[in-house]
Amino acid sequence: MQILEIAERLIAEQGIEAFSLHAVARELDVVTGTLYRYFPNKDALVAALHRRAIADLHERFAAHAASLGSALEAVELSPEQRVLTELCAASRFYLELPEQLPNRFRFVWLMLGDPRSLIRPEDVPKSAVPLLAFLGDVRALFERATKLGALSDGDALDRTLVFWSAQQGVVQLQKLQRYEAKLFDYRRLGAQLARPLLIGWGASRAALDRADQVLDQVKLAS
Repeated sequence: MQILEIAERLIAEQGIEAFSLHAVARELDVVTGTLYRYFPNKDALVAALHRRAIADLHERFAAHAASLGSALEAVELSPEQRVLTELCAASRFYLELPEQLPNRFRFVWLMLGDPRSLIRPEDVPKSAVPLLAFLGDVRALFERATKLGALSDGDALDRTLVFWSAQQGVVQLQKLQRYEAKLFDYRRLGAQLARPLLIGWGASRAALDRADQVLDQVKLAS
C-alpha cells in the first residue's frame, strides 16, 4: 500500500514526532480525510507499519533459513554442528538488516528504542502476532540445539530473547560510526556476540569454529 511506503519513508527522514497523517496526505496529493478511510489516526498507521516491518523481517528470515538449509545439504555436518551453524547464521542475518532493509529496520529500531509506548494498548495483540512468529523460528533452533545436546539444558525462549536483544543492542552502535567508524563497527562487534553466548549455553568451541568456517564458504540463493 502506497500509504505505508510513504509513511515509512517520512518517519525515517523526519522522526516519529514530526510525522503526521497530514504529511502523508500532502505527499499523496489528497486531503487528509481520505486517509481516515484506512486509518482512524496516526497511532493506527504506526501500528500497521510496525506489523508490516516485523512480518517482512520474519518472511526474509524464513527465506534465508530455507536458502541456508539447501546450501548445508552439500556440507558434511553432524546434526549438532548443523543447528549451531543455523544459530550463527541467524545472528549474521540480523546484523545485515540495517544495510539490506534500512528503512524497515530503522522503524523496528525506533519502536524498540523509544521508552514511550508508541502503539496503543488495543493494537498490541495484533502487533505481537508477527513478532512472536519471528522469535518462534529462532526459539525452535534453540529447542532443537538443546534436544540434540549441542547446548546444555535451558529455557529456549529466554535464550531467544537474550540472543535477539543482544544483537539489537549492538546494532544501535551504528549511530556512533560517524564519530569513529572502526571502533563502533556494529557488524564487527556483533560477530563477537553469538559465540560467547552459545559457549555459555554449552556449545562446543570446535563446533562453532566449524560453523563460522561453513558460513564463510557457503553461497546462499538470493
